[in-house]
Amino acid sequence: MLIEAVVTAIGLSGALGAGFALWQRRLQRAAPPPPPADAAPYRAQVQPDAARDAETGGYPAPPPFDD
Repeated sequence: MLIEAVVTAIGLSGALGAGFALWQRRLQRAAPPPPPADAAPYRAQVQPDAARDAETGGYPAPPPFDD
């Protein structure tokens, strides 16, 4: 009787662990892909050939405000 209870408990814990592992595997596969780089339309696109300004931290210099 005791051996049957131990074997049943081991089997149930193994089945529960396998079910949990499959559930976690499915969650990992169901993760949506990251958005593409051009998905943010309001973000300024950095041009690789743009002039860099050391005073602004390496970002392109802003346009002058002369009217």
